[in-house]
Amino acid sequence: MSFALEVRDLRHSFPSAGEVLRGVSFALEPGCVLAVLGPSGSGKSTLLHLLGGLETPKTGEILWANKSLHGAKQDALSARRAKEVGFIFQHHYLLEDLTVQENVTLPSMICQNPNPTRATMLLERVGLQDRIGAYPRTLSGGERQRCALARALVTKPSLLLADEPTGSLDRANAERVFALLVELAHLEQAAVVVVTHDESLASKADRIIRLEDGEVQQIEDTKVQG
Repeated sequence: MSFALEVRDLRHSFPSAGEVLRGVSFALEPGCVLAVLGPSGSGKSTLLHLLGGLETPKTGEILWANKSLHGAKQDALSARRAKEVGFIFQHHYLLEDLTVQENVTLPSMICQNPNPTRATMLLERVGLQDRIGAYPRTLSGGERQRCALARALVTKPSLLLADEPTGSLDRANAERVFALLVELAHLEQAAVVVVTHDESLASKADRIIRLEDGEVQQIEDTKVQG
């Protein structure tokens, strides 16, 4: 089977905190949305950083689209990450001097393949077609996160990593943004790993992993994969 993301016996530690991940393993098919739940200090954010190639695990292996990150040089890894991985954070990190469309187009420009047409299409899908020429300061919190979602998908990544993407939103906007995240992941066939503390939102994902003290305590399939 072809996996968008595969994690094999991932272990990681820090001198000040000891071992924070202990033998984490799982695999995601294209279009599968995985929610990672767990208390503070359980290793969720560390896991996300490792999955994105932002840190190197002490042991274990991570594969993007069946190709291992092990031993990759930083410049090659950075180039792969720019094309294959999209990131969404709790804060939108939009550039205030760029319009909505320019912000969404930017990652494709960095990859030397500018695609304003795809940016426009994604903005239409997240309901921002009337805000294309607007600047981030004029957007609501929910609109900014929807813009960030479109930006994360503009390079057609096979993997999307989201760290508490709805944490700063009110309930209505949080539910809308999360629903769009799931919908677009299925439509775009991007595997998604989303860290959240929200059990209700996590239940809308396809799969849930519960972390505790750096170990996978439980993996739940919330729905039958199509």
